[in-house]
Amino acid sequence: MGRKLRHVLIFLLIILKEPNMPEADCSCASSENCTCIDMGLTSIPQNLPSSLSCLNLERNCITANQIAMIHPRTFANLPRLYSLELDRNNITMIQPGTFANLPRLKWLDLDINKITMISPGTFVNLPRLDALKVSENQIKMIQSGTFANLPRLRWLDLDVNQIKTIQPGAFANLPRLEKLELCDNRITMIRPVTFANLPRLEVLKLCHNQIKMIQPGTFQKMALFRLNIMKFHSIKDEIICDQPPKFQGQKLQDINPEEIHHDQC
Repeated sequence: MGRKLRHVLIFLLIILKEPNMPEADCSCASSENCTCIDMGLTSIPQNLPSSLSCLNLERNCITANQIAMIHPRTFANLPRLYSLELDRNNITMIQPGTFANLPRLKWLDLDINKITMISPGTFVNLPRLDALKVSENQIKMIQSGTFANLPRLRWLDLDVNQIKTIQPGAFANLPRLEKLELCDNRITMIRPVTFANLPRLEVLKLCHNQIKMIQPGTFQKMALFRLNIMKFHSIKDEIICDQPPKFQGQKLQDINPEEIHHDQC
């Protein structure tokens, strides 16, 4: 190896490492399972085995040169990965296509980061994704098509964000979604198009929001078994039920949840 090439490689190592951070190696019990919890990492480890199926990067400072962003194709060489935990980091941005080419991924945890926006296309090509956790971030709006084409997603957790706006079609093409959590946000109005085309949704949590209006027909044609929309920050005693006919005209707070059956919602 020539002297110039060695100098180039050394220079690249220097600029890719965060200053004053300790050297850390992930603990890989096997070629399929690597744990990198609380190791002071500032970027995704390189040269991970392609046979890896479970990667835990919890409690690090993944900042990618202070920009707090995970770049596309970061995980492109891990086609067998089925569990990816990126919670409790400093991630603020995820570029579209970052998780592409992970055909076996079932569990993706992005809880407790600083994500402010999720762009449509962020979660493409994840045909087996079963659970997606993005709670305790700083998301303000869910755009149309953000979670489109996740055919096996059953659980979506968006609790404890700053969500105020949910565009029509935000939850489109989620035919198997069973549990949707949106508690502790800033939602003020719920429309029929908000949760349209979720035929298997059984649990919907909207507690601790700022809901002032629920438009008629919002929960019709849904298979809900559990609906949690109480504990609003305001006017919870003023919300009047429009549907189903059995409860029409009654205050929401006066309705016994045990009287609501899934075929009435």
